[in-house]
Amino acid sequence: MEKLVPFLEQGLNEFEAIARAYPESGEAMVWKALPSLVAPGVPPDIAAITNPVVRRALVEVRKVVNAIVRVHGRPRRVVVELAREMHDGARARADHAKLVRERANVRTDARAQASELLGGARAGREAVDRYIMWQEQGTFCLYTGERSARARFSAITSR
Repeated sequence: MEKLVPFLEQGLNEFEAIARAYPESGEAMVWKALPSLVAPGVPPDIAAITNPVVRRALVEVRKVVNAIVRVHGRPRRVVVELAREMHDGARARADHAKLVRERANVRTDARAQASELLGGARAGREAVDRYIMWQEQGTFCLYTGERSARARFSAITSR
């Protein structure tokens, strides 16, 4: 704080103050375009990343940021956030992808069933969600106490 406060008192923002107080830090580095991970001058903590998924993500981010810079000019700041799942192993990511596919299949089936209950009309998100909830509740409507799927969709069809 002793290094940063004088710069902040001069009216610099947080990032400018960091760049002035710690010129050797990654925050202080300014490039015309983002360099590759193996280029000279890349901060050691970034160059030392060994996780292949994270490295690949950084390469893709670099491509996107550099394309934005070419078209729109250099932004004031770039913040990269990686999904929490990035630290998971290949098995965990595969399990998650399988879960997502299964859920998509459930929604596809629910859309077809809800559409049928709506007399062939396209079932929107609300209808699909209602149908899935109705199934998850053991085909029992918590609001009406009925087991009929048609009763569950009466609010949608009467609109």
